[in-house]
Formats: sequence, structure tokens, C-alpha cells
Amino acid sequence: MFLFTVISFGQEEYLSEKLKPIKENYKRLNGIVNWCDRKEIKLNESTEGGTATYYFENDKLKKIVVAEYGEVYRKYSFYFTLNDKLSFVSETYLKYNRPIYWDEKLRDEMNDNEVFDIDKSVKEITLSYLEKEKIIEQKNNQENDSSFSTEYLQDETERFMTNFNNLKKKLNN
Repeated sequence: MFLFTVISFGQEEYLSEKLKPIKENYKRLNGIVNWCDRKEIKLNESTEGGTATYYFENDKLKKIVVAEYGEVYRKYSFYFTLNDKLSFVSETYLKYNRPIYWDEKLRDEMNDNEVFDIDKSVKEITLSYLEKEKIIEQKNNQENDSSFSTEYLQDETERFMTNFNNLKKKLNN
């Protein structure tokens, strides 16, 4: 079970009403088993590769699932749209205790006390709700005081929009 730090601004009742359609859309899209169309492409942005899977409903992009693999991490990003705009992003980042190739031999050569162990990974989950393609609330299971700043939320919004738009461009190439 993870505890989440809530990063938001505005009044809570007002925010609750704004989040309602986003959460309903997310639940509906996440419940779809048979999509009208689905396309998967390989990604080469990380050392161990990855994939982006695009999900369509009535010829409209509704969801993108990105899996990225590195020597020291694994990351899954889920992008959901509402009314053709990015509305929800979920990121799960698994930071390994050691690189995937860190075996007993390397441990001994490097005078270390550990080998790669997936069970010792640190898991960070971030849930971001967007309205008009701007974050209105973000939840994270890690403590981070800097994440409460308006500047941080603007940077996060820019990062999500850049990633989302780049993923859409890759789909059309």
C-alpha cells in the first residue's frame, strides 16, 4: 500500500468536481477490453528499449501506454485523453538497487555488498490530473516538498505535453 502526497491548488470541493469527469473517463477507458484499433511501435530512447502502444476508440486516440527499460530502471507511463485532450497521466517508475548486469562477480570486483535484486527496487507512482492540458492535481507516493510549487507543476505539465505530443508524432511517422 502506498501513501500519496497530494499536490494541488484551489479549493477542495471545487477540485473534486473538476476531477470527477477525468476519473470517470479514466475508469471507462481502463475497463475497455476490446479496442477498435491498437498499434504498437518500438522505442529506442532508453538503453534496453521500450514500446508505445496506442489505443483507439472510433478512430480517436484515447490511451497510450509506454514501457521503457533501462539498465537501472523500468518505467511505465499511461496517457489518457478526454475530448481529444490529455487529461490523465499515470507513471510508475521502478528504480533498481543495482544495474541489471550487477552479478556476484561485479559485486566482488567493485567491493560492493549487493547484486541486482528486483525486490529491492524503489517504486514511485505519480498520478496527474489535467484540465485544459494543465495539471490541476498531482498525487505521488514519495515525499518531495519541492513538488508543491507552482513552478514544479508547470514544469511537469510541460514535460507531459512534450512527451505526449512526441508520442503522437511517432505514431504518424
